[in-house]
Order: sequence, then structure tokens, then C-alpha cells
Amino acid sequence: MIEFPTRDGVRFVKNVTVPMADGVQLALDLHVPCANDSTDWRDTPRPLLLEYIPYRKDDVQPYSGMQDYFARHGICTGVLNGTRRNSLRDPEPMIAGEVYELEFDLDATAWRFPQGHCIRLTVCSADFPNLWPTPYRGTNRLFRDAAHPSVLSLPLVSVRDGAKDGALPADEIDYGEGLEVSVYGLAPDEPVWQILRDVLGNRLGLQILRRQTDRISDMVEVTNASKLEAWASNDRPADCIANGHHHRRIVRDDGVYVIDSGCILRSTETAFHLTINLHITVNDLPHYQRRWGRTFERKLL
Repeated sequence: MIEFPTRDGVRFVKNVTVPMADGVQLALDLHVPCANDSTDWRDTPRPLLLEYIPYRKDDVQPYSGMQDYFARHGICTGVLNGTRRNSLRDPEPMIAGEVYELEFDLDATAWRFPQGHCIRLTVCSADFPNLWPTPYRGTNRLFRDAAHPSVLSLPLVSVRDGAKDGALPADEIDYGEGLEVSVYGLAPDEPVWQILRDVLGNRLGLQILRRQTDRISDMVEVTNASKLEAWASNDRPADCIANGHHHRRIVRDDGVYVIDSGCILRSTETAFHLTINLHITVNDLPHYQRRWGRTFERKLL
């Protein structure tokens, strides 16, 4: 347990463990109302705000901001379409009220949890914009009784000899003079994902923009520009749409070629509707144009 000085009438107490009746230890951070910088808060009953953020990495400074990142993103994820729990080819419906045993494979990763930290497992029915939403709202219930012993299984790797105070052994980390360790960052030409919120329509959106020009030779220059927008409704999960557009402009000594293509995918409760458009011009004159459209039945997706 770590105590911090009172700030704005609140004492912050970190890493407090509370034993529960079933033997589970809860890790809590306490925000205790205090009129001054006294430490008598332990003996005086008072209302408390309980903050449970197990992914806090900074063990000294509260309010570092790192806990917010890991609380939103997590360390690793696992995905399973419950209707494909036994077969990817032959989906089976899930009936409300029934109990099902589901097995999720987590992404391969390695993480060192400091002593006293907790592991949080979050289960949800959607992961937009990473996954296309299911057409219906879902409610999840996890069972932890003797007949349904839910479990989180994580492999453990022993600390290697030579690793002290959280440092890696010399043969695992070796940097030349002047080099520094830095976290992963976006490459100069990597597109940025923008998350958009439509307050009036109660929708969540994603927008990705990218533009790049390459000179292939002294006589050929190629410009590529792409845009993707996807929107999902919080009120109507089946109402989801993705709209992608790609523009390519090729400049050669014999002319200018422009290829515009677009793809629209829209879903309802029962189907996916796909439209693809292609338009090509040469020296600003129409050369080729076509549209494709198709509807796919939505089978337990």
C-alpha cells in the first residue's frame, strides 16, 4: 500500500488489497476525502471512491496516464464467433438461457506482471471497428461454479539467470552506443486510424486516409490515394456500413491514366449487400466503366 499527500481535499491510497469471502483478493486504489493532510482516515468511517485499474504500470506516480491506455487496449485479445464454436463450416445457433462452453485462443504475447498486480479478463459482444458487429445485441454471463469452472489459463516462463530488478540478461538486450530503446510508433507513410462519434445518430465510425506519390522512372509517376469509412449504430447493431474508395493516377509520356474504384458493404439483419464500382479514364476521356452488385445471405454472422 502506498499513500500520497492530500490533494484538493482527497487522499490517494494505492495498491490496497481487500480479501473477499470466497478467497479472492481485490486490488483497489482508494480516493479518501480528507479535510487536511492527516492520516486518521483508517479509523474514521467515510464514503470512498473505489478505482479498479489492474493495468496501471506506474507504481510510484498516480495519474500517469498509462493506466488509461492499457485499460482501453488491454495486453492481448482473443476472438471467437460463438456460432462457430464447433465448426467454421457448419455454424450452430446459440439459444438464450443455455450455458455453452467456449474456448478462446489469446494472441501470442509476452508480458511481465509486477508482484501485487492483478490480471483483468474482459468479455464483450463486439469489437468494432476491428470486427463487423453481430446483428443483435448480446448479453454475456460467466459461470464460476463447480459445474461450470471457467478458467483463464496462462503459460508461465521462469525468470532467467542474470535478470535482476526487472532488467533483461545481457544476451537478450544489446544496443550500440547512442542507440535508445523506443516503443513502437507509426511509420512515416503508415495511415492513421481516426475514431469518429456521431452524437445525433448515436453511431461509432472509423476513417482511414492515405496518399502517396512514387516516381517509378523518369517517365512514370504514380499517385495512390485511398479512403475508408465504416459506421456502426449503437441502437441497431445490424445497421453497419463500410465505404472504401481508391484513386490511382498514372502519368506517363504517352498520357495520363486515372483509375477510380469504390466498394460499399452494407449489412441488415438477414443479408450483406455489396456494390463495387470501377471507372477508368485516359487523358480525361472515359475508357471503361462497370458496376457489380451482389447480396449474400447472412447465416449466423
